[in-house]
Amino acid sequence: MNFRKFFLSIAMSSLLLTGVAPAAAATVQSTEKISGVLVQYAAEVETVAPNGEPTGANLLRGQVVSEDLGGGLFALNFVQPIDKDLAKIWIKRMVLDRRIIWAEPNYAIEKASASTNFSNRPILTAARPASGPGSLVAKPAVSDTADDKARVRLTWKTPSNRYGAKIVGYRVQYSPNGGASYQTLIGNTGSSDTRAYVSDGIRAGVSYRFRVRAITNDGSALNTVGASSNTASAMVRTAPKPVYVTSAPRVGPGNITYLEQSVSDRGGFAPSQVRYKAVATATDIESVETSLCSATKCRFPELLADTPYTVEVFATNALGISSSNA
Repeated sequence: MNFRKFFLSIAMSSLLLTGVAPAAAATVQSTEKISGVLVQYAAEVETVAPNGEPTGANLLRGQVVSEDLGGGLFALNFVQPIDKDLAKIWIKRMVLDRRIIWAEPNYAIEKASASTNFSNRPILTAARPASGPGSLVAKPAVSDTADDKARVRLTWKTPSNRYGAKIVGYRVQYSPNGGASYQTLIGNTGSSDTRAYVSDGIRAGVSYRFRVRAITNDGSALNTVGASSNTASAMVRTAPKPVYVTSAPRVGPGNITYLEQSVSDRGGFAPSQVRYKAVATATDIESVETSLCSATKCRFPELLADTPYTVEVFATNALGISSSNA
């Protein structure tokens, strides 16, 4: 019998069932360990369950201790480091819990060598996450050179507590649903600058809520994501987007039709706040302009029969005019 494989199977079975390595000395292959999980709970959720354990900790199957990092961020620290791949499986269960907005491994890890005795090794604690950045402000920042593109300028203050670590960037997140859930816009700005411009995924006329987290490094090979800042909201209005024409752009007397624009395509303005006009041009003939337009078509009563015209449609709101559809 291969006793080495026999004892290895016992050790791994114990880890899978209880989340705790056996006290007896065991030899294992080189494995990455994580010291805990960073958790963001949903608003108004009690972070401590009736049994006194951190909310959702039962999904981790191991003994954990909760630490409030501020800004709604909690660290659930394992009593003993857990295999990274196993922890990721447990974390996937956690994010299915509606009480938890997101959960990520806290990558303060140790290497377990083939001759390591778990019971004799000290537990390596996580690099402590920075406190939340302060005074986050979000303001519309539409560029003069791209006045139909929604953009937001974010500014904030450096976290007051970095615990000796260096800031290597910030994570920027946003919520289009009032904070019910957040998505990451910028995973890491890669800079200690306390401002950022965001435009990807931002649409005119939608109110967004933003938050940022500092990313720090204490000299190790891995970064640590800090607590969340306060949240800040902004809704951007822009000039309208180009109109999408559905009828042929070369027409004679009659109508030219186009798709009704969405709120975002209108620059965040109501239908009554947007005007349309169309311009028809033909070779050696004076251009004809009409404002007899609705949300979906413009009418030309004065075009010459049997004359091909090229028509351009423009949308206008209080912030500007769209470029041509042509």
